[in-house]
Amino acid sequence: MGKWHFWYGLLGLAGFSDTLYLTFSHYRQHTLGCSILDGCDEVLTSEYSEIAGIPLALFGAAYYLMLVTGTIASYQTGAKRWFSAIFLINSTGFIVSLVLVYVQWAVILAFCQYCVLSAAITSVMLVILLFALRNNRQEQLTG
Repeated sequence: MGKWHFWYGLLGLAGFSDTLYLTFSHYRQHTLGCSILDGCDEVLTSEYSEIAGIPLALFGAAYYLMLVTGTIASYQTGAKRWFSAIFLINSTGFIVSLVLVYVQWAVILAFCQYCVLSAAITSVMLVILLFALRNNRQEQLTG
C-alpha cells in the first residue's frame, strides 16, 4: 500500500476540520446558514442532529480522528491490521452517511452543505481504500 496514505490522510483532516467546525458551532449555538445549499440550520437544529445530547458532528470528528490516526499507524508500521481497521471504520461511516443524507432528503426536507461535504469526503475515502486494496491484490498476484 503506499501512495494512498497521503491523500487519505489529507481527506481525513478535511473531514475532521469540517466536523470540528460543526461541533464548535453547535456548542456555541452559532447559526451557520448555507452559501451553497439551503437548509443548514434546519438540519443542524433538528431532532436528528444529536444522540443523547451529543451532536452528531462530535461523533464525526471522532470518526475522522480515528481514520487519520489509523492511516498514520498503517503508514508507519505497514501492518495489514491497520488497513483492515480503517476499512471497517470507513465502511461503517459510509453507511451512516448514506442514512444521514437520506434523513436530510426524506425526513427533514433540507440539506446541510457541511454534512453533505462530510458524506462526500467519507465516500471518496472509501473509494481510495478500494483502489488501494485492488492495487495491493494485483501486486501480490504479479509480484
